[in-house]
Amino acid sequence: MAVNLTRFPELRGAEIKALLEQGYSIAKCATMAGCSRDTVVAIKKSNKFDRAIVDSIKNHISGKFYKVADAAVNAITPEKLQNATPVQLITTAGIAIDKARLIEGDATQRIEFVGVVDDELQGQIAALEGELAGWKSGQTVNAEAFEGSNEATQAQDLPSDKPI
Repeated sequence: MAVNLTRFPELRGAEIKALLEQGYSIAKCATMAGCSRDTVVAIKKSNKFDRAIVDSIKNHISGKFYKVADAAVNAITPEKLQNATPVQLITTAGIAIDKARLIEGDATQRIEFVGVVDDELQGQIAALEGELAGWKSGQTVNAEAFEGSNEATQAQDLPSDKPI
């Protein structure tokens, strides 16, 4: 169903766009915004909404997650440490920080390969580069097109100084 967004409030549309970009489903956005799924789909496809407003809304939402994380960390007391509930508080803080970082487009984990060389992969790359060079120079012919045909295979075996 076609939805006309010309009279749709820009701030409300930007909020829905921000929710979509955070990974919320179309159905969840429709429920949260109190509108139809068709409207959410139209907003998703639309470029009508100001990017700065959408980003500002996303930053506001990520700020809420940082506040939750801060409250969880601040709620850890020596008494709670003795009662083993800090696992729940640390989990809450970790999830909230992770979610905030995702919304901001930051990495949530870091993997580095410093000075690691994969000799097998380097060999494969060199072989493929050699094959590509053969294609570019015209020395390599598409042999797959001739498989299964005796005449074609014999044609490939012709000396290169004779025209085919």
